Amino acid sequence: MHLVKTTSVLTLAFLCAGFVTTCDAQSGTRSRQATPDTYFKVLGNQDKGSQTRGPYSPPDFTSGSGNKSAPVNASSESVSWGSSRSILRDDPKAQDRVEATPVQQQQNHNVKTTVLQPFEPSRVVAIVGGEPVFVGDMLFEANQIIEKHLPNAPEKAKEVQRKLLLSKLVNKYVDQALLYVDALSSLPDGADLGAFLEQAESVFDDKVLPGMIESSGVSSVTDFDANLRVQGTSLRQVRRAWAKDQLARNFMGDKLNVNQSVTHHEMFQIYNENRESYHRKAKARWEQVMIRFDRCDSKEDAKKQIVELGNQVVYGANFEAVAKKSSHGFRADEGGQHDWTSKNALVLKKLDEAIFSLPIGRLSDIIESRDGYHIIRIKERNDEGYVPFTEAQIKIREKLKADRQNEAFKKHLEKIRAEIPVEHFPLNSDQ
Repeated sequence: MHLVKTTSVLTLAFLCAGFVTTCDAQSGTRSRQATPDTYFKVLGNQDKGSQTRGPYSPPDFTSGSGNKSAPVNASSESVSWGSSRSILRDDPKAQDRVEATPVQQQQNHNVKTTVLQPFEPSRVVAIVGGEPVFVGDMLFEANQIIEKHLPNAPEKAKEVQRKLLLSKLVNKYVDQALLYVDALSSLPDGADLGAFLEQAESVFDDKVLPGMIESSGVSSVTDFDANLRVQGTSLRQVRRAWAKDQLARNFMGDKLNVNQSVTHHEMFQIYNENRESYHRKAKARWEQVMIRFDRCDSKEDAKKQIVELGNQVVYGANFEAVAKKSSHGFRADEGGQHDWTSKNALVLKKLDEAIFSLPIGRLSDIIESRDGYHIIRIKERNDEGYVPFTEAQIKIREKLKADRQNEAFKKHLEKIRAEIPVEHFPLNSDQ
């Protein structure tokens, strides 16, 4: 399955983690080739400035049906779901297309029925207060996870993993449907649910959709919708899910009523109790030019070259430009720039000592290693010590507020789980 890249796109909607270049040898000029920094104890951990965009985290969809007339409370308009009835996403009244039997009915009656096939998007996996949860609501997220971790696996292996993932995702999407149904019960008398959802969808089209299309690399709404359908969803489902999520958020915020005031005493207590977590190691950002012995005719030749590079910088040349042009270091093509490096992270002790003793902004003397000569300059450095409370309290306050919000949310979710009826349907015969 080829999933089109829409990953970073959907994060925006639902949430409001070669250095080697070769220069051919030319007459009279020795080739310059960037080689790994053998003086690093752990390669790849020092340069955080070249981080790529983090992996996509799939959105938390609520149920994706387009039905505008959901019941306001759990007791109204109850529907009997038998073995001859199923809900199809685009045709809620369709009958006899799929057999779907509630788990409870299977347990109470020894009736042999055809269980749900987990990979059909129109299949119902649960009814939450009258609101259906479809396989298709979960399929996109399951496919994203599979393509992230098993992109080259055979399709049969992906099907096995998809089946397991769908089983694990059911409870998550049931909870999302619970929040939506609870929000419906909070609508004032006479409120027009359809109008609210249409208004939210209009906001989605105006404010959210353009950015999603741009980030996905396509040029039209039609192409974007086609990409989503490849991943088990559609623009219609994404738009409606976003609108429902807005409805749930609006009313849930009022119900939680969390005290957001945080006292100085509370923050200071947390700081003292977790003091070790605020300890930081010495680290520095630095830059270097390097001449390797194996790129020169002799050590004397290497010494002449490193002196020339140092002199260029001393007399006003841009450090990064000099490194890109003439350095043999690992990050020569990046101007010799090294991001935050912790103390004792380098095998070469002389280099490590220079990084954490040189005055900031001053060129070092020539430093010799087993591979060649180095000249470095420190750009920024943090000494070892504890993050002061005045700096730490900002994050402490944010964490306290988030913890209170999460605790209130958990209690609210437990409450509505006990109040709103949920009917589960089996995904496979083993359930």
